[in-house]
Amino acid sequence: ALASFAARTLLPAHPAARGVRFLCTDVQLSGAQHMAAVASADPRIRFDVQCKDLGSEPLPPTALTLGFHPQPLTKTQDGLWHRILANVLRSSERCLFTCWMRIEAEELVRICSSYGVNCNLGRNPAPFIEGPPGTDIGEEASLKYHFIILVNRNASLGCVSPTVA
Repeated sequence: ALASFAARTLLPAHPAARGVRFLCTDVQLSGAQHMAAVASADPRIRFDVQCKDLGSEPLPPTALTLGFHPQPLTKTQDGLWHRILANVLRSSERCLFTCWMRIEAEELVRICSSYGVNCNLGRNPAPFIEGPPGTDIGEEASLKYHFIILVNRNASLGCVSPTVA
């Protein structure tokens, strides 16, 4: 779906662009290389898959980062999710995060805002239902991609380099 979106929407909207490169990272890949290899037959669209611990390894500079289901409510002694988010914000001009629950989304906004970035929280009008019928009602329901958070570095702040104590 992401490759199709890039081919149908992103590339035509930016005719000077020669292609789109998606860098896909996770601490465990679990077959991601195979999925990326078959994701697109379009030579202008490339998926690079890397095993990377974003809690300790930085991303290269990116124009846009997509973060699917970060878990900012997971409290660890070493502040893992704070470090991951700091690394992502440090390298990205813009981020789009998705959360299942409002409380997760609000915590993500709180953490990101503490690093001096602008955040906008919205509700996805068409989230993916993950539970039995009837459990997917209202803002408190746990639905895949239920809430979307757009994060943008404020141009007046320059390059934001969050640090975690």
